[in-house]
Amino acid sequence: MCKFKCTEDGVFCGDKYLCEYIEAIAFIRDTKDENWKRRIRFKNAFGAFHVLDIGMEQFRNTSDIWKILGKAGFEVPELKNEKLVLKYLKYKTPSQRITSVSKTGWITDGQFICPSFYVIKKKTEECFSLDQKVKNCGFKIKGELKEWQDNICKYCKGNDILTLALCVAFSGILLKFTNQSCTVLHLVGKSSIGKTSALAVAASIWGDSGQFIMQWRVTSNAIETLAESHNSCLLILDELSQISARDAGNMIYTLGNAKGKARLNSEAEQREIKQWQISILSSGEIGIGDKISENNEKAKAGQLVRFIDIEAEVPNGFGIYNNLHGFNDGAELSNLLKENCRKYHGVPAKIFAEFLIKENNFESSIKHLYGIAQRNIYQKFELEKANGQVKRVADVFSLYLLAGTLAQRFGIITFDVTKSIHNIFERWVNDRGNKTLSMEEKDIVDDVMSFLMQHEARFGRISFVGGSYVKEEKIINNCLGRVEDRDNRRIYYIIPKLFRDEICKGKNVKLYRKVLKQKGILLTYDDGSDRRYTINGERRKMTTLAFTKS
Repeated sequence: MCKFKCTEDGVFCGDKYLCEYIEAIAFIRDTKDENWKRRIRFKNAFGAFHVLDIGMEQFRNTSDIWKILGKAGFEVPELKNEKLVLKYLKYKTPSQRITSVSKTGWITDGQFICPSFYVIKKKTEECFSLDQKVKNCGFKIKGELKEWQDNICKYCKGNDILTLALCVAFSGILLKFTNQSCTVLHLVGKSSIGKTSALAVAASIWGDSGQFIMQWRVTSNAIETLAESHNSCLLILDELSQISARDAGNMIYTLGNAKGKARLNSEAEQREIKQWQISILSSGEIGIGDKISENNEKAKAGQLVRFIDIEAEVPNGFGIYNNLHGFNDGAELSNLLKENCRKYHGVPAKIFAEFLIKENNFESSIKHLYGIAQRNIYQKFELEKANGQVKRVADVFSLYLLAGTLAQRFGIITFDVTKSIHNIFERWVNDRGNKTLSMEEKDIVDDVMSFLMQHEARFGRISFVGGSYVKEEKIINNCLGRVEDRDNRRIYYIIPKLFRDEICKGKNVKLYRKVLKQKGILLTYDDGSDRRYTINGERRKMTTLAFTKS
């Protein structure tokens, strides 16, 4: 019986040379104990070593095997040796056992894997490996932590947007333990202010920014694959302008819902649905509301809390920068950061994962620390009575704050991130304009106020004299009603029919009245009906809106 021998010089049967070096080095299965494969290591035509996983069922067909190996660069053996080589590959029992994982992220609470590293809490005989179909997407490690800190991290100190980018980058690995949904943090601003540099800084946590930063110009199928390929990590999408308004709206829900569509394979069987938990950092010259409006639609509240617009240009700064760290301008600092991000990357995420796993009961510890971060944000900004949508965004910023403070505690980030997170959340709250109204309620109040301001000339002035209202003696064309200023309020007395037919034209009148009443703007009797007033001796019903003067 032929005795096989394999060396770097090739495979031999006794003294007979069969082919270039090739051997089966491991059995592989998936997490369901299915899809068994042999991992084959071989030397390609250039003499470089290569690894390929081949399904065990494919070994039944000799031509299939040589097709697969030949395509991968293996020098196919002579026809007379093919059967012997195949027999050698089939019957040699590899010693290594590998469980193949279909996506990046947490395998168990003590094991984390991505294309550039694998960390484990306790050593085990079971070895895990990412499926070869998982795209690398730029996950790489280059340089040491100290080099990353000296050449990238130190320039983030005092720069709110760069600090936020770091915190977003670290936050994806914590999502599983904080019950947070996937959210897009979108940096909005004109070109050449440094947005791409912020993306590069975030990318440097996980890999090479030149490959790690993706573009928004992708199909719905591709975005699902990208999302799953970055599970428990960070996904960066640049240039929102590259996709259509309709696709942008749909992708927000796809990403936020954390799973893809159900699809069938070629045999009419349902494919496994793609799922993910990721933090997403995005950039563009316009916000999501403006993008969706390109399709003559209005962004929904659900989209706006899944896709958080942040003005990238900081007040009284230099583009995205609060602090130039001695450079002449933002462009000079941006160029240095982008260059350094290509030189030093990937090691911060690995160290972050290693420290997390070393923590005793780290899952419950993360939940506890997340609660502390939430209380920090809620108390700082007095959010106890805030609207649920504001609280949802506050919860996202709590996650960013937790990620940054943990990275600081682990010795990765070299400064306190709290002030920067507070600064940017405060800007978001101020840009929104109100903490207690939902986006839908805010839109209703803004809509009514806008109408009244545009049609101010259609209101006659009145004043309260001797127990009744007296109107000014002036002819008002196309009159809507009356207005008075009293007790630091401007009060509009509107003809009910005109309130319904003009202010609420094409809208839900009941909803408008409900929201305005809840907010103390619509003044009614206890039964919800419009109040009656005596104006110039005439008693009549009027829809009454009272706004506090700012």
